[in-house]
Amino acid sequence: MSVADMAEGARSPERRCVACGTRARQDQLLRLHVEQVGSTVVVVFDAPGAPRLGRGAYVCARRACLERAMKKRAFCRVFRRTVTV
Repeated sequence: MSVADMAEGARSPERRCVACGTRARQDQLLRLHVEQVGSTVVVVFDAPGAPRLGRGAYVCARRACLERAMKKRAFCRVFRRTVTV
């Protein structure tokens, strides 16, 4: 089996949107993480190509999903702490 054959059979990791629950390939969703800014914990988007450290949450690249996640307080649940978006 060649390297090209193995690459075709390789699967990309799937993640679930915290707002709508849709499963999609990891590269099709936006990843968010928490950062400490002074005494406040805020949710920020990962920069493309930046190392992914710590707990992350994924959301669809739709404004409706981001708004729904904020309304449902999904980020507080996923990150297991009170956060500001």
